[in-house]
Amino acid sequence: MRSLTRRASNDPQRMRARKIEGKIVEVMPVNVWLSCRAVSRLIGFADERKIRARLDRLVSEGRVERRREQGDHGPVYLFSKSATSTNSVPRDPVQLKALITDIRHMTRNLEIRMEAEKDQVLVRDIRTRRDNLLATISTLETYLDDLGC
Repeated sequence: MRSLTRRASNDPQRMRARKIEGKIVEVMPVNVWLSCRAVSRLIGFADERKIRARLDRLVSEGRVERRREQGDHGPVYLFSKSATSTNSVPRDPVQLKALITDIRHMTRNLEIRMEAEKDQVLVRDIRTRRDNLLATISTLETYLDDLGC
């Protein structure tokens, strides 16, 4: 339960870190060993320490491999297709359908809260959350269709 609350945090630093991780995974070429400096140049982010921290986190999740390079260049990182198969999206269609149902339920609850809320700023925030959940549902349904279910 504790990990779920941590993941749901809207802490700006964590959100920036996740965006950096997403950009790394999106831009990093497949089956090429890159140093931390090369990855930071690739995504256009100057702070190599933060890039190294994000890469190390991706290594701990199993999404990127790391090895020690000869010389003084430090570790190098590899993004491979086999490493991406361990992502957090369930591959079982039954689990995906259950997840979509849960997200739809959360969306309905947010719509009820929007109708009851008087503060327009809060309504805007709730609407943004609802729209993000609807986009997630759409992505999961597309993924489910790609699986052939």
